[in-house]
Amino acid sequence: MRIKLSKILRLGFLTFLIVSFSFQKVSAQEEKASIYLSPSQGTFEVGGTFDASFFVSTGEEDVTEIGMDISFPSDKLQLVESNLEGGSFVETWISPPQVDNVNGTSSLQGEVAPPGINTTSGLIIKYTFRVKAPGEAIINVLSTSSVLANNGEKTDILSFYGRGVFQLDLAASGGPIITSNTHEDINRWYRDNNPNLSWSVQNSESGQSRGSSEYSWSFDQDSQGVPDNEIDGVQTSASYEDIKSGIWYFHVKARTDGVWTKTSHYSVRIDNSAPLSFVPAVEITEEGGGNSYLISYSTTDKHSGVDYYDVKLERIRSADEENATFIEEPGPWQLSELEPGRHRVIVRAYDKAGNWSEAEVIFNTNQGLFGGGVVLGTLFIPWWLLLFLLVVLAPSLVILYRFAGRTMGDPSSQIAKYVNSIQNRLGRSRAKLRANIEEEKEIEGVLQHELSKHSHEKSNTTKKKEEY
Repeated sequence: MRIKLSKILRLGFLTFLIVSFSFQKVSAQEEKASIYLSPSQGTFEVGGTFDASFFVSTGEEDVTEIGMDISFPSDKLQLVESNLEGGSFVETWISPPQVDNVNGTSSLQGEVAPPGINTTSGLIIKYTFRVKAPGEAIINVLSTSSVLANNGEKTDILSFYGRGVFQLDLAASGGPIITSNTHEDINRWYRDNNPNLSWSVQNSESGQSRGSSEYSWSFDQDSQGVPDNEIDGVQTSASYEDIKSGIWYFHVKARTDGVWTKTSHYSVRIDNSAPLSFVPAVEITEEGGGNSYLISYSTTDKHSGVDYYDVKLERIRSADEENATFIEEPGPWQLSELEPGRHRVIVRAYDKAGNWSEAEVIFNTNQGLFGGGVVLGTLFIPWWLLLFLLVVLAPSLVILYRFAGRTMGDPSSQIAKYVNSIQNRLGRSRAKLRANIEEEKEIEGVLQHELSKHSHEKSNTTKKKEEY
């Protein structure tokens, strides 16, 4: 079969265009910058420290400015040192590292003089973290970070935000081996706030438990606590009741033949309080060409943190209200094609210990005259009922008004008579008041006359006595 040369050339040219476009696309992707940390994983002991260095890859672009924001779990890690002089390419710190060990964040901003830096592993900074508590700790480079290119427009070319995942363990002690039948996993949260702890001392040679030891133990919230040298007993178990939520640590050491072992530690995570109360919100959207409803919800948990949300949709006063089941939905929850009527969404927020709090929101789809209504508090009144009441009550009110008019007369004339009556009463009161005032004036005049007369007589009597 013969193929024309022109077809071969066209096919070759088309292939060349496709390959060129793909190469340009890959090159464009490769030019994006990234911030990553090293090491990005590892295991460290409580009480110790470790370094995490943050690097930038500029994606074959010259960059002149770096902004980096990170987050870390403040209950497990503490950022204790920022090394600005350890080989960082940053020449000027626009904003030196700002550390917040309460909320677990740090931010910085630095720059390099033009033409900038073009690198695959430029050291930004080295941080030193102290391990506070056992568990998993994740350090994230946040999306608010930036890498600005030296292209006249300072384009942000950062597209990859690194993270590190670290396992934090209690220090190996060489002391008694601790177990718990109520809180078996030291990294898991439990609702049970009545922990039971057991321990044993093993023979280093045979690996068998050995007895005849005395023990000292303590239970507190200090991950590196050490019991005193006072003997608490020879038993190998301890129980505690009604412990408040939080991370607790059991410490125990043994004395055998007068010699104390090292202290062993065991963490107990307790959370028996539900996530904080919250109120879901309903927003009407136009997704899909018709009315849709976006249900938003969010809350926090003080101790173990929110794990997931379960949601359920019910149509009120419907058979569906009894058959609806919960499904897991991180939120927000998009609802569409709902039947006309009144609906209830119930949201349950679960924490990592299994506690949950519930909230609900009631809304009306308002689709059509007979599908809608109004909500007054917790009372829902459909439009058809409002219309019915209006049709029935309006004539009744008119009839009642007319009946009252015939019985009581014209309301305006009744009011006028009442006003005239009040005015007459006021007139009579004013006249009586004036008469009382005149009478008081007459009495006052008589009293003044009598007083003057008495004074004159007294003066004459005194004068006669002097003449005599």
